Amino acid sequence: MTLSCFHCDTDTTVDLTFEPTFFVCPNCQSVYGKDSDAEWRVKHKLKGEITQELPLQLGQKGTIYGVTYTITGILVKSSYSYYHWVEYVLVDDAANFRYLSESQGHWIWMQKVPESDQVNFEIYTADCNGETFDLYDNSTPKLFMAHGYFDYDIQKKYSLREYINPPHLLSKEEYNNYEVHFKGEHISRRNIKKAFNCSVMPPKIGVGIVQPPVFSFQKAIIVFASVGILMLFTLFFSNLGRNEAQIVSIDLPMDKAQGSTLNTPSFTLEGMAASLKIDVSTNVDNSWASLEVALINEITQDEVYANKDVEYYHGYEGGENWTEGSTSESFTICGVGPGKYHLALTPSKESDMSNGDKMYVTAQWEVPTLRNFLMTLLFMGIALVGGYYLNLMFLEKPRWQDSDYSPYEE
Repeated sequence: MTLSCFHCDTDTTVDLTFEPTFFVCPNCQSVYGKDSDAEWRVKHKLKGEITQELPLQLGQKGTIYGVTYTITGILVKSSYSYYHWVEYVLVDDAANFRYLSESQGHWIWMQKVPESDQVNFEIYTADCNGETFDLYDNSTPKLFMAHGYFDYDIQKKYSLREYINPPHLLSKEEYNNYEVHFKGEHISRRNIKKAFNCSVMPPKIGVGIVQPPVFSFQKAIIVFASVGILMLFTLFFSNLGRNEAQIVSIDLPMDKAQGSTLNTPSFTLEGMAASLKIDVSTNVDNSWASLEVALINEITQDEVYANKDVEYYHGYEGGENWTEGSTSESFTICGVGPGKYHLALTPSKESDMSNGDKMYVTAQWEVPTLRNFLMTLLFMGIALVGGYYLNLMFLEKPRWQDSDYSPYEE
């Protein structure tokens, strides 16, 4: 459709799939409406003017979510005399209307709520198909400027109530004798730029009214809870019926084995990885002994080393008996997986040690403990709490700072 402005002779051509009833000249802002004879008549002129270039232009085509739309109208509105936003009217080949709202570089993709949807508005909350929204703004917008063709009276005064549940928005426009409901969702700058091949995009300022959080607390809880339950069930079923197993029990003659390495018989471990606990005891008396252990995987030849000192001292000093150390010690090799192993044991003792003729060594492969599981839960809990407060401080509070209905004001 092409319409030539009566005042400035500017031709405005846009592909339309609907019958317009209002038109605004992009050049001189003359507002036209159809009279009873369906003839265009000039009503008045809009006085608004913006110096910043709009990223989308009248008549421009773009494909969003697989559907090609034509921008048939552009409106710039204001509230509170200082806040401006841009609304783009988009129409597809089947005359279905969609709307793009841009404010401070943040975009919202909107459409009228179908009559089949269940919508309920309260004073401070609203509900649409079971989704709850919180009141963000209640204002009376004014038309600042416009371009293009429209199927409704763009000058008609109305009140606007906006409710949010990021990344979704629900709004109610109330006119004298009827109201219109719209539902929207955040749409990324990348999608807009790709859809319309934009060369200029307005910079993002602050936090958008329905800008989605980087960290979704609710989703994180579901994911972490699922991971925790999965880990717990895996641990339980993998070790069902499994008991602690003593795999080595040996006496090392200290006099003969001093400094030499003794290999235990081979043993096979089956099941999930668990810790290998090694107990060492000897009858040291005011002396020390030591044991070096090498856990050797006979298939892969991987070796894990550990050592432990056994020290026991006692005496009488200042009228009191004192002791230090113990004649037995234990240590653990963590995360020992299934496989065929043997231990290489190398004992040693103090050179003038009179006692301690034998060293008793036992090794026990234990049932996996809940330690790693509990540590994982702790880290996930810390991540949840940290993510919640980061989201609160850097997204939610800034989002609501311009609203009269902020839940965070003290």
